[in-house]
Amino acid sequence: MKEKIKNLHWRKIIGLCLMLVGLIVILSVIFVPIINKNRNKKQVDAVKKNINVTAEPSKSPEIKNEVTEEGVEVSQEAATISPEEEKRQKREALLQENNCIGIIIIEKIGVELAIEEGDDDETLKRAVGHMPSSAAIGEKGNCVISAHHGGFYGEFFLNVDKLEKEDIIQLVSKDGSVHNYAVYERKVVKRTDWSVVDALNEQETLTLITCVDSSQEERIIVSAIAF
Repeated sequence: MKEKIKNLHWRKIIGLCLMLVGLIVILSVIFVPIINKNRNKKQVDAVKKNINVTAEPSKSPEIKNEVTEEGVEVSQEAATISPEEEKRQKREALLQENNCIGIIIIEKIGVELAIEEGDDDETLKRAVGHMPSSAAIGEKGNCVISAHHGGFYGEFFLNVDKLEKEDIIQLVSKDGSVHNYAVYERKVVKRTDWSVVDALNEQETLTLITCVDSSQEERIIVSAIAF
């Protein structure tokens, strides 16, 4: 009898543990995409506010007179920072903190996402990632950007497979400069095929990479060129 009671006790504990694990998984599925979306929105807003921003002082610097040990009065300009420049510095600090290098905008499929430096698993769990070994935003060469094709962490590049020739992609670097690209090719390759990424390119091009489905055996490759 005691043995039965003991077994029943352990079954209850195991059952409660399984319920707890299930609850954690469900909450993760709900809240992880929300957290990523909020993080992404802050980064996107910070970059967009840098577009066409001028850091002109709102007023002339004040002049102060200072008396030296010799009793000679010397005029000095006070170091003043305009409100606009102060805001810009705060945005820059936010971008640095979050490892954000810019944003990607694809109006056709409703994409407006922050780009973080790195294409490792941790980066791609929370954002669109830039391959560090590829060209930087706005530089000559092949700029490679990858993201998950929907799923647990968020939608990201869910509709990239709908892009067609001559569709427009915009990259905005964190300093606010805008770079436009036109799609010229979309194809599906095996996950082991890195020929598009490795190809040397003297022009300013952009390559988007995402998985076809959850099996991750194939990749969607979208190639675009600057104009």
